[in-house]
Amino acid sequence: MSGSCFLCGDACSETCNECNQIYFCSQYHLSKHRFNQTCLPFKIQKCANKGRYVVATRDVEPLELLISDESAGIGPKQKTKPVCLGCLVSVTGTYCCPSCNYPMCSETCTNMDYHTENECSVFPRFPSIGDYSIEQPQYECIVPLRLILNKNRDPDLWRIIRLHKNHQEDREQVNPQLLYEESLRITGLCLKFCGMADLGFTEDDLTFAAAVLSTHSVTIGNHGRGFFPVFAFMSHSCTYNARHVVKGNTIEVYAQKKILKGEEITITYTSLLSCTAQRQEKLRNLWFFTCSCARCTDPTELNTYISSVLCPSCPKSGVLVLSENNTWTCTQCQLNIQNTMVSNLLESTRCKMGSVNDSIENLEQFITDTKQILHPNNYQVLIVERILSQMYCSNVFQQLLQCNDDINFIMKEPVMYKKKDAIRKLELCDHLIRIISVLDPGYSQFYGLTLYDKAAALWVLHCYKQLTENITPNDKQVANNNNNNDEHTLTALSHDYIQEMLSTLETCIKCLRIEPENSHSGKVCERASQVIQKIVNKT
Repeated sequence: MSGSCFLCGDACSETCNECNQIYFCSQYHLSKHRFNQTCLPFKIQKCANKGRYVVATRDVEPLELLISDESAGIGPKQKTKPVCLGCLVSVTGTYCCPSCNYPMCSETCTNMDYHTENECSVFPRFPSIGDYSIEQPQYECIVPLRLILNKNRDPDLWRIIRLHKNHQEDREQVNPQLLYEESLRITGLCLKFCGMADLGFTEDDLTFAAAVLSTHSVTIGNHGRGFFPVFAFMSHSCTYNARHVVKGNTIEVYAQKKILKGEEITITYTSLLSCTAQRQEKLRNLWFFTCSCARCTDPTELNTYISSVLCPSCPKSGVLVLSENNTWTCTQCQLNIQNTMVSNLLESTRCKMGSVNDSIENLEQFITDTKQILHPNNYQVLIVERILSQMYCSNVFQQLLQCNDDINFIMKEPVMYKKKDAIRKLELCDHLIRIISVLDPGYSQFYGLTLYDKAAALWVLHCYKQLTENITPNDKQVANNNNNNDEHTLTALSHDYIQEMLSTLETCIKCLRIEPENSHSGKVCERASQVIQKIVNKT
């Protein structure tokens, strides 16, 4: 009995003894299937219109590990100021490698195998860098070089790398001058200055490596990029079902929701909170294809209207959606408006959006000012709402964890958080959750972080409810002053906020537990666990 290797597609006869789900042609390929005594439920398939892609070999539950893949090359991103070639932190030139003279952060990183056995083994001594405040072109060659060194060092890995489409012809059509300059910096430096041609490496090797990195590399921190050969087979969809996390030299892919046997496993290459035009432009320019997923082919974007603006003349409060002929059409009065007009409108509102550096008042003013222009779910509104949801009643749980005794610290003088702010925070979070439940369904990072903010709002409201149950004249005066006479009176707070908050935090933890511990999301997950423990112990 024979079949096709689950990874490369070659004809073979051996099957996995553990699951009997896949064929494999070598022990190296089998190692990509087995992880910690388990069988990973994926295989690579190929078709004419999309090339290689990843499918599930069985039904997969949410948050189940799909792929674990080690990097074939990690290093500085294409354009960067000087960084350490070991840990990728910024450097100032106070310490340099004694051999190649590249600036490093310390002797420890200089002596790392990843440096000494890669570029440092082939580089001559480089001239000293003159200006550390600007981007330096000599960093562009590091990852391509680390990638092609696998050609002689690890032929099995190099064979997998060469299976990927490099889009070189597409890149030449888009920007031939950019490719010419790239060739001078990478192939010229490596083959001529470093003498790699004498070691058996060719211009095609370096051109391929540079091209495949431009379309398949993953951002690592602020200054790095990496190529993960199995992960790079994954295709994009705006209605994706998986997510990935980078942990050191490894990338892991997890199911974000239930995936059925035979279903394609997809991730997103674009930003969740972006309009169709932005996503399609990015996909065309960087990956040379047009997305035809359910979200992109639906003018309403799955009834979220995240790209939409309000019709300027409709008596029925219609909404403009982008139609197939690249014009915007009102859903009520059928008015047609040219794409350039709507694009200019969105650009004008984008310039007024603000950022995390703006005040709450300015951000709220943007939402007020655009109510007659943008759909309430427009991506610009959602971006501002997300910022606001994080700014209102910020650091609530950090404060809670610092309290030794009174966990209802919020009600102490001076009052730290206003009830009306907590209500607004809760309103914002609920709106965001309604949208991402459609566009980012399942246990997503966005969902987990939004739940954390929602739980903080629920905790503040719980504290106000506690005040009404143990009210004193002084407490009542404090609460009334803080309440700002809004319509939600203290006596109306009958909701069981504490139970909803604990349930919200538990789901938050479930979403974020796969994140690296030292990442922002990982720290939020740990803090959520600590909050649950403290509240359960105190109540």
